[in-house]
Amino acid sequence: MIESQNLSLQRCFLAAGAVAALVLAGCDRDPSTSVEALRRLDCVTTRVSVQGPISVGFSGRISPSSVAPGNVVVANALTGVEIGGSLSTNADRGGDSIVFTPSAPFPFDTPIRVRVQNILSATGTAVAPVSVCDVRTIFPPIRELFWTALPPLPGSFVGISAVSPIVAFVASVEGPVYRTAASGFTTVLNSPYLTSGRDVGFADTQRGFAIQFEGRTVRSLLVQSLDGGVTYDTVLVTPGRVIDRVIALPVAGGGLFAMAGGGQTAGLTEFYKYRPATNTFTTQSFQPPGALTSTGQVRDISILPTDTANGAAVTFGIRAGAINTRGLLFVTSNGGATWDSVPGSRASDATVNYSGVAIRSSGAEVFVAGSGGTLRRFNRTGPLAYTITEYPLSAFGITNPDPANPDALIFTDVEFSPADQQKGWLIGARQEGVVNGAPRYTGLIFETRDGGRTWTRQGVKDAVNFGAEFPRLNRISVLPALVGGKTIAFIAGQDGAVLRYEP
Repeated sequence: MIESQNLSLQRCFLAAGAVAALVLAGCDRDPSTSVEALRRLDCVTTRVSVQGPISVGFSGRISPSSVAPGNVVVANALTGVEIGGSLSTNADRGGDSIVFTPSAPFPFDTPIRVRVQNILSATGTAVAPVSVCDVRTIFPPIRELFWTALPPLPGSFVGISAVSPIVAFVASVEGPVYRTAASGFTTVLNSPYLTSGRDVGFADTQRGFAIQFEGRTVRSLLVQSLDGGVTYDTVLVTPGRVIDRVIALPVAGGGLFAMAGGGQTAGLTEFYKYRPATNTFTTQSFQPPGALTSTGQVRDISILPTDTANGAAVTFGIRAGAINTRGLLFVTSNGGATWDSVPGSRASDATVNYSGVAIRSSGAEVFVAGSGGTLRRFNRTGPLAYTITEYPLSAFGITNPDPANPDALIFTDVEFSPADQQKGWLIGARQEGVVNGAPRYTGLIFETRDGGRTWTRQGVKDAVNFGAEFPRLNRISVLPALVGGKTIAFIAGQDGAVLRYEP
């Protein structure tokens, strides 16, 4: 009996010892072996897109329920203002990251701060320490702000002719012609009988021409001034047709070279050559049924001051119903006395209209700009023979908002510096929407420094959206000579826009 009782007591002591051992073992265990560790991984060091998203990674899977507003705060690090957006996890790719997508684009080149707290592991047994990630958005697409907007003039401008670093004559579609100066601008032509202005071309501060359209009699007038726009005399009248472009260049010995171009919207192209001896213009016309000559009025002319023998011009196009008179390239090798259309140069159905032309290297290269975001380079291989290079939109880093609409993306003019033909500009506009039934455009500027092989987008100083928000641009004018070793250029556009190039 006594032995039986002793055996029972031993068993009780052994059981109690085992329990105590388990308790002690539990007290002595390293917490790191029972609690899952969770930490935030290194923040991204590359710039993020303004469209987002921003991702924050962790060392293991996280609980989606802990990824919530308040636990993830995204703010502009400069202003401290919180940025709205949506939160998610990469559950389909491991579930170890938080993904924040902004509800509106981030600002360019701006630090963004992401603060995370109370983020749980997928099992709910670990909490990541509070941490902050600082990232920065990408640079804006425009980083060269070499253009300065002059005080807005009253009107929308279709022509400009620069004659000095501060003086330019500007033609408005409403009719008046203005002369800019350091102190502002003056009105130099404003007739109540004229319906609209088309263009202006001055050889210097005193001598030049302006184009006006008289709606009452349906005719165009080419008027001349010899006193800087104080007075004008009519030197050419074209009933039933428009004159759309005029250029005037000084020549050696105090002479004057001038060319104009026009015609009708469909089926008539005309060139007007100035004869200084008689102060008159001669006319060369192209009209149907010629297969290569059926087009519209001249839209732009390019002749270098250093080589007035060679020139190029482009024409308007229109596609409406049975009418399909797409633009053409014309060239001259005798100073505009005669012109010929270039075989194979007709604009495509996606382009329709040519609006700008620039000649380089004595006519060995011709650049043509037009609707649909068109830029074409013509390299001469023989008389009226050219190879053609098409520039894709990727060359400019932009997209066409509506490829089916030629007017959704327009290149309106292209020009090279006569003093440095490696340097040139391409301008235009992209449709951003419709306001009260009318298309709303944002202007575009691109510069080349290698003769048109590559192009860099530029902006306007103090314009919104890092210099990208300015009106549609229509015409460029570049001074023929460098001023203080620098190129001086002007651009005119819609809504009173007059820009000056100030590198």
